[in-house]
Amino acid sequence: MTGREHVELYASIKGVPKDVIKEAAAHKLKEVGLSDEDADRLSAGYSGGMKRRLSLANATIGQPQIVFLDEASTGVDPVARREIWQLISDMVADTSVELKDRTSVILTTHSMEECEALCPRISIMANGRIRALGSAQQL
Repeated sequence: MTGREHVELYASIKGVPKDVIKEAAAHKLKEVGLSDEDADRLSAGYSGGMKRRLSLANATIGQPQIVFLDEASTGVDPVARREIWQLISDMVADTSVELKDRTSVILTTHSMEECEALCPRISIMANGRIRALGSAQQL
């Protein structure tokens, strides 16, 4: 399947109205930085960063209330990592959407740098239990 087909499939699963699926998918692909040319290629040939972007598009299509991201930028080059962080940050801080309609993100990561860049509250877990909770400065 192409990247575009993936996003359109997820849009239909998440209840995006049929008459706006193509438009919503194109907008989301553009938002995550996948060009029209990339969107129409088979996703099996994508680089690691492109696959992460596609996954982010699939997870966020349809304006969900909450998104869980596991190791969202692991395994990508530093430039792509910063771009992915910016995408996540923009999604959470989207001022064009009312506060009650914004997407909340729960992010799991091993990278404290990623936590400091994206997370106002950080929870540290060990053996399945929360051991610390607070801002980066408090921790």
